[in-house]
Amino acid sequence: ALFAAYLFTSLSAYAVLPQSVAALIESGFAPLLAASAFGMMGFLSTLGIVAVGALSDRFGRLITVTLTYIITISGVLCLIAIAYYPSLILLYGFILGFGLMQGARGPIIVALISVLYPGGGVGSIFGTMSMAMGIGAALGSWLSGLLHQTVGGYTASFGLAVLGSTIGMLVFLLVPSLRHERLNARAQK
Repeated sequence: ALFAAYLFTSLSAYAVLPQSVAALIESGFAPLLAASAFGMMGFLSTLGIVAVGALSDRFGRLITVTLTYIITISGVLCLIAIAYYPSLILLYGFILGFGLMQGARGPIIVALISVLYPGGGVGSIFGTMSMAMGIGAALGSWLSGLLHQTVGGYTASFGLAVLGSTIGMLVFLLVPSLRHERLNARAQK
């Protein structure tokens, strides 16, 4: 479940990241503004990671991770809407929603690894999670580009990101070991 959550979260992020500047320029924004938006998202991700860690400690991982997915999806929906209604308000919605949550689920997943698998093996497990992230990044970038080339616009590419985030969120909400932050007795043996 953690592998799937990391894979689909990464797929979602990388379905957007490599395409975002080009999509903004294609929607009529100046190249410097589009590049600045990309840079601002990188800066905001640092703030988001710290804020999500604090929120997770205060309100719990499940509530926090669900909120991060909802905010990410909202940001990507703003980006999709920009193709039809270019506006600075939608651009700011994308920058804030997607930028703040970019990378924010990583610390939650690492914390869950330590809770679910105390003791040895954390390095191997985290290595496997890194593999999930790499596979998701590759698939997200490739599929997003393929969808853009096939369909001729970015809506399907960014729709893939919404789908990836939705699946990642559902993994957390539906898999009992992640929802309750413990393995069942059979899984521990």
